[in-house]
Amino acid sequence: MKRAGSMLAAAVLVLVFTGTLAAQERSDFEVVRSFERESKELQKLIDSARTVQDCADISVTIDHMHEVYAIDRELLDKSLYGENFEERITRLRVQLRLNQDKLGVIESQVSRIADLETQVRALSSQVERLSEDNTQLMADIERMSANVKGLSAAGMATNTMIDSLKGVIGKLQQGLRERDELIFALVDSMFMQYDKEIAQMGDSEKRGLVMKLDRNNVVQGIKSSIESNLRFLSRTELKGTDLASVLSEQNKFEAQWRGLGPKLTLLYVNNKNRAKELAAVDTLLKAWSARAAEAYWRGLNAAFTSRQIAVSQFMNGSEFAANLTAYIDSQMVVERPGDENKRTFESFQSAWIEEVRAAWMPLMVSRGDLTPEQQRTLEEKVESWKSSVTPTSPVTYLFIFIAIVAILAVAYTQLKRRPLPPTS
Repeated sequence: MKRAGSMLAAAVLVLVFTGTLAAQERSDFEVVRSFERESKELQKLIDSARTVQDCADISVTIDHMHEVYAIDRELLDKSLYGENFEERITRLRVQLRLNQDKLGVIESQVSRIADLETQVRALSSQVERLSEDNTQLMADIERMSANVKGLSAAGMATNTMIDSLKGVIGKLQQGLRERDELIFALVDSMFMQYDKEIAQMGDSEKRGLVMKLDRNNVVQGIKSSIESNLRFLSRTELKGTDLASVLSEQNKFEAQWRGLGPKLTLLYVNNKNRAKELAAVDTLLKAWSARAAEAYWRGLNAAFTSRQIAVSQFMNGSEFAANLTAYIDSQMVVERPGDENKRTFESFQSAWIEEVRAAWMPLMVSRGDLTPEQQRTLEEKVESWKSSVTPTSPVTYLFIFIAIVAILAVAYTQLKRRPLPPTS
């Protein structure tokens, strides 16, 4: 019986794939013969169904066949003996329902699982489409990045080109995030069909679930998601706000895998090849975490190096605070001709305000890489440097002069009012 359940699930999968071929261009004879053959196969599956999962799989397959062959409705109406296309589909559904009643299977259970299976197939198609789209976007980024880099070296890169590249990077980042979400939604829909823990499943149920996982390339899909994210990080230079999203996605993905990984390990306990693939996922996740951290510090360093600001390289929050403080201290004691000190500060201030303070520091504080106290200290240090290179305004001198005169006037008035000492 357990073996029969596994074989029935396999037969359903074969019918799904062969039925899809009807959408392709074939002769009328081939269409009719294929429909007749699949109808007979479905009848056999109905007769051999033994569980609610079997019935749900068959129900979805009937729906799928109806959808695929609907385009040839007129041809089948003329060709089928004793009934038309809709009547054949209805007959199969009625026979499935009768078999469910005989087995004591509740229709609501079948409908729920069938809905979930339909969702699985839709999600699987979306994952495949997004994978193709993301592959194309990655190729576009590599091509555009090479063009921008070459033209930048020659001083010919335009803002339009750079903005276009940023736009494609944003699309890919969104596409990767959506694919990651879909792959886990796909797995959730599969497990929800069984509505029980793996330890409570029978062998036939486990085999059926494994076949669904394999059919939808779940383990390979998870590996591909991580590899795509790794490639994205290696091909792009992201700033604080964009990297915050990447780091959040990496943490979310890792948390979801911690919930899913042990379940897959139980299902594939006797499959050495799959066990190796699951171990590979763990290795890839560690690489993704390391690559994300590397991109984070590389991007923050680039906020200075891209503007030729010689802050020593840092790879953690303490080094960031120490090296930035050392750089400011060194600049404050350097003597330069004319307004060069002021221009040096203004170049730094531009990077500080536009990138570091606006995009990076909130992320650093939220991650715990920088304490609020360290942030305040750095803000004060920057203000000290600003004061040292900002010439005092003549108006300031005027106010100081007026203040001194006022103080002297008050003092003089107080002296005049003081009574003279008595004469002897």
